[in-house]
Amino acid sequence: MGKNVHIWNIDEETHLKLRLLSTGRGVSMGKLLTDMVEKEWNADKTILDKLQKRKVKRLIKRFGRK
Repeated sequence: MGKNVHIWNIDEETHLKLRLLSTGRGVSMGKLLTDMVEKEWNADKTILDKLQKRKVKRLIKRFGRK
């Protein structure tokens, strides 16, 4: 089951570009948006992986004891 997403503060030009990209690729706007977000998520190096999260938690606990 799909969910509706309402995006505010987007100009007409950007909406038209998104619409044309989705039509040209033969996918829905939702699928195109999902693909774009997934691509950016995988490319972003600021998001911590599990090992990095564990190291940060340990560091915070160690400084919290002092």
